[in-house]
Amino acid sequence: VTVNSSLGSEEVVVFQAGEAPTLVLSAREVEMPAEGGSFDVQVTSNLDVEIVSLPASCDWVAEVQTKAVSTNTYYFAVAANGSREDRSMSLVFRNQAYKLSDTVRVHQAYLPILLSESSVELPGREVGFSVMVAGTQPEEYQISLSDRWLWLDGLKVGDGHTLVDLHAQEHTGAEAREALILLERKGIGRVDTVTVTQFPQLPGFSFVTQQREVTAPVLGTAAADAWILWGDGSFERYVPGLTHRYAEPGRHTVWVEGRSITPLRIPAPEDGMKIDFSQIKGEDAQ
Repeated sequence: VTVNSSLGSEEVVVFQAGEAPTLVLSAREVEMPAEGGSFDVQVTSNLDVEIVSLPASCDWVAEVQTKAVSTNTYYFAVAANGSREDRSMSLVFRNQAYKLSDTVRVHQAYLPILLSESSVELPGREVGFSVMVAGTQPEEYQISLSDRWLWLDGLKVGDGHTLVDLHAQEHTGAEAREALILLERKGIGRVDTVTVTQFPQLPGFSFVTQQREVTAPVLGTAAADAWILWGDGSFERYVPGLTHRYAEPGRHTVWVEGRSITPLRIPAPEDGMKIDFSQIKGEDAQ
């Protein structure tokens, strides 16, 4: 500022401090679903801001160029996660001159397909079983089986899931066999595999019960290779003290099979219970 008078002139220099450099992001963490999608980050700053280049290894997040009015909002697209693991990456916004930066961490879950276990064990007799799958739109899934002794019975939509009903043929061989259930969700490019192991059919006996709840016979073996088929479509490996309750009352034929399963004891046998030992022969009948 110059001040003039008859006596001359004088200059006054005025100094004003500038604003402190700032860089503020609208989010520090972004959670994305496995199906992918988009998100935006709003940047508040009195500086020019740039994004540190995305690493070449990150091919699932991309900046979307838009003609939006706001020049302080950055848009990003996230691809679907077809892998079997969660994944994360960082977006760094910075001003190089003032050495200011801030980071947004992007995390994406993977898409679980199977809700049930990844392996199934079956006894040697012909049995049906189910695999539970996430989602209630069966048309989203493509199912294939690796062996002909396993076949698809159908699909049933439940509460938040789909039941894939399958059937296994009787196994008359001497060694356990394996088959694969291959399940792919269309558009994801990921295949989940269920390994089905069926053990050889073993000697056994059956009995008929009309009880609503039945206790398994006590077997004279460690029973590592023993199975119980309850007669209502359900089955499980034998363990001492095993009980089963039927959904509906009626007559059910229970089949017990295993190696060296005799001697045995049947708790609380019913009056007139019929027990069939005709398929236990040789050493197993001792």
